[in-house]
Amino acid sequence: MQSNLPIEIKEVHVQGERGACTFRISSPEEDSYNIFAECKRERKQWNTAFTDFSQYAEGTHLPSHILIPIIIQALSLLSVQYNAEQELQTELLPKAEINVFNTNLLILLKIPMVSYFIIYKLPLTPVDMDETELLRLQYGDIKDVTDNLENEMKKLKDEMKELKQEVKELKATEKDLKDEMKELKNECNKLKALLFRHTFTQKEMGKNSVELKSVGFSEEDIKAWSEEELKDQGYGAPSLKLQYIDNQGAPHGCQLSNEYQSVTTLSSAQHRYITVSEPLSQDYSSFWKINIEQLKNWIAIGLIGQLQSSYISYKDKTNHSWACSQQVYIGGTNNNNYGGWNGFVSGDQVFFRYEPETKTLTMKVKRLEKNQAFTLICDGLDNAYIYVNILHQNDRITLEEMTAHEEELYFHLE
Repeated sequence: MQSNLPIEIKEVHVQGERGACTFRISSPEEDSYNIFAECKRERKQWNTAFTDFSQYAEGTHLPSHILIPIIIQALSLLSVQYNAEQELQTELLPKAEINVFNTNLLILLKIPMVSYFIIYKLPLTPVDMDETELLRLQYGDIKDVTDNLENEMKKLKDEMKELKQEVKELKATEKDLKDEMKELKNECNKLKALLFRHTFTQKEMGKNSVELKSVGFSEEDIKAWSEEELKDQGYGAPSLKLQYIDNQGAPHGCQLSNEYQSVTTLSSAQHRYITVSEPLSQDYSSFWKINIEQLKNWIAIGLIGQLQSSYISYKDKTNHSWACSQQVYIGGTNNNNYGGWNGFVSGDQVFFRYEPETKTLTMKVKRLEKNQAFTLICDGLDNAYIYVNILHQNDRITLEEMTAHEEELYFHLE
């Protein structure tokens, strides 16, 4: 191993010292070698000038020009910067142990030979540091801290530069997205305009809003009809979900089926009533139909204004309905044969329209003339619920949405 002096070995571990030391080996003149050690953290220095290394050897000794490279190698092995993986045969390398002994720094050097070790004990004596030297060390410490801070600042600046670039790219992406959204909105507006022209054409062809709703058009899409036209056509379809409240007082119940749109009475003859779960719209006309699939001899159909009535609900003051045997209940009072009404029969299809502004309930029956209408003015109704009161066991009705054709046939060609 060759060495070019002077040489400096940093971060050398020394037993008993809190900080690592730096070693400098130089040759101020021929056959004279100077070994200097400094521990900045402890503010300590050691130094010895060697002219004859043999006096520090135990037995066999080596020439100085051979020993110096070995000392350098042994100290390097103690450096935290040394990469041990670079050396393959570590058992054949020289070993150094460094200790502080009576203020001196003692380097114990072991050089492996074939069957024995050549051992050196090299003492370094402490150096009395004057104020200038201490200031130099302090300056070195401050410089190290400053250098570290500068490195950290450089890293931070680089990170800030990268972040600024990322923000710049994000802003560019945001601008691209805004432009893309603007284009999409323009396309959407074009489609809406096209859709409006399409719905307007459908209107001119005789279609109504309810028909378009049934094929998927939303309320936002249907702009060709005015508010009054939508109300007249009953665009807001009523809830068709029936419910039977157990505490109505009837000892005999009902069976709901067909997704709560059909009801069948259970057990013997006894009045019981069924309503829809939600009131009719107060803004739009409502259209619905009822199929009387099985009827023995009595049923009442119409509207009621409350859900918690008794089983003889046809006498409730909010009830407006038509029944059998010419019975017509207006505010819970029977008006026989009112409007020429005679009664329902099994198999009847019954069509209804309720206009909330005038509180007018209109009924038509398929087996009668389509222009024969029966009308009730439902004064006193705030919330209007579709209502059915059934008497006999196994009677059955089904509540359905009126088709656009039926709506046009029964309520727009009068």
